[in-house]
Amino acid sequence: MEMVVLPENHPDRHVKINTTLTAALRADFIQFLCDHSEVFAWSYDDMPDISHVVICHKIVPQKGRSYDAE
Repeated sequence: MEMVVLPENHPDRHVKINTTLTAALRADFIQFLCDHSEVFAWSYDDMPDISHVVICHKIVPQKGRSYDAE
């Protein structure tokens, strides 16, 4: 996998693409992603209408389960 920054003026916004793509397909794919980078949610602030309950993952310990590093 290759890390690609979308768009280049936002180094914190990146995606991973497959390294086995042909050079032409890779270039077309990166251009498509750059052209449509505004549709991605890069942070929670980009999704103000979605409840944090939906977005956040919570780990709940299960009774009687061991989490030892055995």
